[in-house]
Amino acid sequence: MSVKRFFAKHGFITNGMRVNLIGEKFYTLMVGIADLLKENFGEKGEQLLIDLLRKFGEEDGKRLKEELKLGNDINDAADAWIIMGNIFKVKMFTRKTSDKEIEFYHPNCPMWNFFKSKGKIYCETLCLPYVESVVKAIAPNIDMEIVHPPTIERTCVKKLVVKS
Repeated sequence: MSVKRFFAKHGFITNGMRVNLIGEKFYTLMVGIADLLKENFGEKGEQLLIDLLRKFGEEDGKRLKEELKLGNDINDAADAWIIMGNIFKVKMFTRKTSDKEIEFYHPNCPMWNFFKSKGKIYCETLCLPYVESVVKAIAPNIDMEIVHPPTIERTCVKKLVVKS
């Protein structure tokens, strides 16, 4: 019996193990819902899911803003994304291109990895509406732009931009 199995059997489940197990089930559920809605309701079904994820993102953004005492500038929005990335175990780094723009690179995104394993990138339906809404809830004057959309070959590059 492996050490990991021994400890898990006795109730000592590490946060990393818990996150990996729950994360994969969550991704499976989300992909299944996306597929069912699109198969049964077409574009309207997909739009319903996008709207739902925007709502969740807005709620999570408001909660982050309140709990972490975030302001409404680009640095607060960037911190929120970094924090959400840490929660979802997304490895990311930023590059500030100006006082009004910050780019986000994701050398490792567990959600994208899962989507890739399914042969379809669901980011535009399941991820991007959520993260954009998180930002809007924190800083309505900040827009999200896609620098490089996600593809089967690589994760996306996004940026936050202060509206003029």
